[in-house]
Amino acid sequence: MEEHFDDERGHSFVAFVAGAGIGALVGAAVALLLAPQSGRESREDMKEALHKLSERTDELAGRVKEAAAGFVHEKREVLDKAVHAYREGATEKKKQLEKGKAEKST
Repeated sequence: MEEHFDDERGHSFVAFVAGAGIGALVGAAVALLLAPQSGRESREDMKEALHKLSERTDELAGRVKEAAAGFVHEKREVLDKAVHAYREGATEKKKQLEKGKAEKST
């Protein structure tokens, strides 16, 4: 149960950071459009803002990719352990059934 809570909290944090970053960039773009300056200055500022947006987007995509890879790795380990435990249990149950069948026939 605790592991599930940690996963939700991690995903919520990534979503919060993404939302905050996007909100900040939208706010900056609006401020640039409404600021009293020449068209050339506005275009240069927009170009710089888009470059920063691209960098931040790449950084965020990298973080999300790392988080997703970690999540998949953790869940794969849990699944592998469950499959292993199931196989061991099935093998043991099969042995018990065969032993019981052999005892009945003798």
